[in-house]
Amino acid sequence: MAGYFPAVYCLLKSDFAESLRYIDKHWAALRAYVKNGAALIDNNRVEQLMKQVALCRKASLFVGNVEPGELSAMLMSLVSSARRHDLNVWAYINDVLDQLLGGSTEYASLVPDVSEKSHPESLRQYRIEER
Repeated sequence: MAGYFPAVYCLLKSDFAESLRYIDKHWAALRAYVKNGAALIDNNRVEQLMKQVALCRKASLFVGNVEPGELSAMLMSLVSSARRHDLNVWAYINDVLDQLLGGSTEYASLVPDVSEKSHPESLRQYRIEER
């Protein structure tokens, strides 16, 4: 419904006129948000995921070799999986490294979805409640 506001607001240079132009430009999205109470008003989750990818890409520039790059990718994948399962990443990685250094070869028990069931104390409850 672009053009909802009178054309006179388009000529003004005030902050209020700028706000009206912004509302006019995003009118359809604003109406959809108001009609659907479950819709989120921001896209912070998507932006955070995109930031992780960008940081990983930037960090990968300085790896310098294929083997360390693969190890770095595995660690970043492990961290991302732990975050997706709402685990305390530091505690999870510590636990995995302790088990591996202790000689454990039960690799299936080290994945985040199994770990969240066996160590419920390491779940980040505030992340679950946010969702």
